Amino acid sequence: MNLVVKRLFAILAFCMYLTVGHADETAIGIDSSVGSFSSLDKSAVEVFEDLARHAHVTIGVSGFVVADHKREDRKISIDVDGKSLREVLDDICRQDPDYRWRQFSDHGIDVRLGPHPLTLTDVPIANLSMEDVSPPNVLVLVFHLPEVKLWE
Repeated sequence: MNLVVKRLFAILAFCMYLTVGHADETAIGIDSSVGSFSSLDKSAVEVFEDLARHAHVTIGVSGFVVADHKREDRKISIDVDGKSLREVLDDICRQDPDYRWRQFSDHGIDVRLGPHPLTLTDVPIANLSMEDVSPPNVLVLVFHLPEVKLWE
C-alpha cells in the first residue's frame, strides 16, 4: 500500500468518531458504583456502548489500526455488582489492552484504540493559512505541516 493511500486511510479512520452514549443529569461519577452491570461475550466497543447507556455517561470511542497490522476484536465479558465506573473501564481495557481510556473535564470518557496517545485531530497546529486550495490538496498541505510530520 503506498504512502498516499495509507494517509488517506488514516484521515478517513480518524474522521470516524463514534459516540456510544451521552451524559445527562443522572450520570454517575467516575468513582461511583455502576451497580449491577453485565455485558457478556461482546467486543470492547459493544461493552463500552452498554456501559454508557447503563451509567448514563458519554463514552466516545476512536482510533484505528495502522498499516498492515491485523487485529481481531477480542470477545470480552463484564459481570459486576458494586464496582466503580473507573474499575469497570479498567476491567474492559485489561481484557482488551489495545484500548485506553481517560476522562475529560466535562466527565465524558474518551476511549482510544491503538498505541498513539494522540490522534491527528489532537495535534495542535501553531499557524495554518490556505488560499485557493482544492479539497484534495488540503490533505497534502496538512500532512506537510511540521506539527503533523512530528506526530507521524
